[in-house]
Amino acid sequence: MADEHDADEARAALEALAVLHDLDQGGSEEVGKVRRQTFGPGEVVIAAGDPGDACYFILEGRARVRRGERLLSILNPGHCFGELAVLENAPRSATVEAEEPLVVLRVEAQRFRRWYERHPPLASLLGTLQQMYQRPQGGLVTIHRGEHEGRPCVSSVRQLADGRTMMSTQIIDRAVLILAVSGPREGAETILEFDRASDGASRALRLRGGVPVSAEFHGDAAGIGHLAARMVTGRALSEAEQARFRWTGSTAATRAPAGLVCPCVGLARDDAEAMIGAELGFEEISRRCGAGTICGSCRPELESLGRPRPTERAPGLLRRLLRRKRAKR
Repeated sequence: MADEHDADEARAALEALAVLHDLDQGGSEEVGKVRRQTFGPGEVVIAAGDPGDACYFILEGRARVRRGERLLSILNPGHCFGELAVLENAPRSATVEAEEPLVVLRVEAQRFRRWYERHPPLASLLGTLQQMYQRPQGGLVTIHRGEHEGRPCVSSVRQLADGRTMMSTQIIDRAVLILAVSGPREGAETILEFDRASDGASRALRLRGGVPVSAEFHGDAAGIGHLAARMVTGRALSEAEQARFRWTGSTAATRAPAGLVCPCVGLARDDAEAMIGAELGFEEISRRCGAGTICGSCRPELESLGRPRPTERAPGLLRRLLRRKRAKR
């Protein structure tokens, strides 16, 4: 006999699918149930000829579909089965049994039909669903294969602990990664941009009320872990983190082999010296990367980099004196 767990927990897990998340909003009446069930190897979940009273989403394990003794297919985490009999109000056309320990979410027919009627793209969602699993810390993650602006992509939808959802989309044939999280609906919107001319890499970050809600990375996506973590926590970025993103493309603290002149924005000494070599003064450097605008402690060092060093002046002066001495001879 299948074990049945807390219905509310199972319902919340299934509705973590972003596209299903709001389907039951606007009505609190009980319309069918969602239950979590487990089956042992060889145990029948549905049998051919049974009424179509529910459909099932596989969370863990594998199931086999057979008609009589003939094996039709193997189902993996993320697959849904039994939905056709529900939608057509017809008997089951095949038997599904657990091939190994199996965990499913059972959605009663009435609720599934309501979801389907209120959200027609649900059919497309089920067609793109590749995998579904629960994270050890809790929450459901679903993997989908589809298209983004006409290009093939793989997207993952993750339920966060506070009820928000986070989606990451990787464009398959291009080095493009998109992160988006449901965040605050109020607050001023800000767009931060980063471009690296050396390899064409670019990044854009959208904030609402200072909280990161989406990001798009073209090219190398290294160093995004800190930003992704801030999107998950939903905390606003500090002025230093925003300035750092504009200059380095990352919100994380920056390290540089030659050291940093301005740790707040991640300005490396090599970059500062290159800008000074291009005859940029402190004010121009500050406008370009934000150095000196956060805590100001780097200002004296930045200004001193543009001044000739005594140790650099002495050899030149000595050479001039020697040349004059030889000329007098």
